[in-house]
Amino acid sequence: MMRSESWQFDVGRFAQGMILLNFALFLYKVIKTGEINRLVAPSFVFLTVGMMVLICLMTVYAFVTCLHRNGEESRCDCCDRPLRSPLRLSWLLLMVPSVLGICFPVSSLGTSMLDTARHTVPQEKDRVPSAVTPPLFDNRLLSLSQSHSSEKAAELSLLDMQEHFYDKKEQYIKRPYRLTGIVYHPPGWPSERIILMRFAISCCAADAIPIGVIAESPVMARLKDNTWVNVQGGLNVRQMPGADALVPLNWTYGQVVQPVLTASQVEVIPEPAEPYLSVPVIDLTGGES
Repeated sequence: MMRSESWQFDVGRFAQGMILLNFALFLYKVIKTGEINRLVAPSFVFLTVGMMVLICLMTVYAFVTCLHRNGEESRCDCCDRPLRSPLRLSWLLLMVPSVLGICFPVSSLGTSMLDTARHTVPQEKDRVPSAVTPPLFDNRLLSLSQSHSSEKAAELSLLDMQEHFYDKKEQYIKRPYRLTGIVYHPPGWPSERIILMRFAISCCAADAIPIGVIAESPVMARLKDNTWVNVQGGLNVRQMPGADALVPLNWTYGQVVQPVLTASQVEVIPEPAEPYLSVPVIDLTGGES
């Protein structure tokens, strides 16, 4: 008489499959909704898609192998270790971040991270008062704003600015600009003076670097930190000792003269689909990607 085979359900393998399934669903959700742009640079999105496909395949394999025959070889021949790991409660901890990511929207980086990352902010007594540090090139800026009033404002690139501003200062103050960023009120500064900043990433949000420029307008006093705005105005330069100690202005390190965007128009906008600036990945072989 033929003996029927019995099957055993592997709880440990099922738990592994559930963990993988949660991560796959999380990746699908952030890719589908566009929240992936709050986590990785646009050039790395395709890698995330590939990772999701791989995790889906691993999930299918884990669920397919949940059932195994009784009496099946359960230990390795070479080291006598179990071929199938039992359920461990520590595994379930891996599900927590993915479940939270599925249930709640992913938020982009904001100014709160500057509370722990910023350098010591110079006290007001250490700064030269604005009355003693009048804007430089004011006459030129006034004449340019009149002669170029019909000129369309150019997009101001913070990445290009940090590379070339102090070498090509004259070129930067000759045209009207527009800049999109988030509002940051440094402690101790006048309420109408802010840093208009963005986070720049090369790979993911973990390597984000804040970069910004000073902007001034009476409207800024009514705006809260992390408000997204589109600012249009002319660039000026002003002597502001100690401002380079602020994290978003570290690109001006060692400089007393700071670029200042005097805003003529300030528009509150929703968060862009791609909130971060994308820094080219440096190829150590000599190129950029």
